[in-house]
Amino acid sequence: MAILILMRHANAELASPGMRDFDRPLSRAGLAEADTAMQMFKATGITPTRAFCSPARRTLETLECFCKSVIFDRSAIEFDHELYTGNVNVYANTLSKLNATDNCLLIGHNPMIEHFAFDLAQNSRTIDLEKLKPGFPTAGIAIFELNNTPNSTNTSALFKHFFNPNAA
Repeated sequence: MAILILMRHANAELASPGMRDFDRPLSRAGLAEADTAMQMFKATGITPTRAFCSPARRTLETLECFCKSVIFDRSAIEFDHELYTGNVNVYANTLSKLNATDNCLLIGHNPMIEHFAFDLAQNSRTIDLEKLKPGFPTAGIAIFELNNTPNSTNTSALFKHFFNPNAA
């Protein structure tokens, strides 16, 4: 059974004059958030076998925090610019790249990651949407078990965990 770990990047600095949104680094608060999120995630005992990440600086820095805390094969990381520029369908299409036994980490941006998590949770056998209703916070992590062969159009998911490092 595949596992999907959705993570929003940690809190980022506001853009300085002339800085592109794409180049915004994590803030000090974001680094602390990411550390708290990693501690929460490590308690699950899940190790990703694949990862998909937006190449924006704040997502790369969030991924680096993840890699410092959870050891997994860095050659299994795919950087996808569409996770920065695309819509929620881009996030859903990522599922078609998974095998039935992958533990997949996907680090991206709002509002797409929030909408994707909400779509998966609505179709979940456990209706625990209350955890997602306040939104998907920076460095938030949602974990789903994918109950059939993952694909972008017909994936059955079981909403397992939601970690909000800002509420810890």
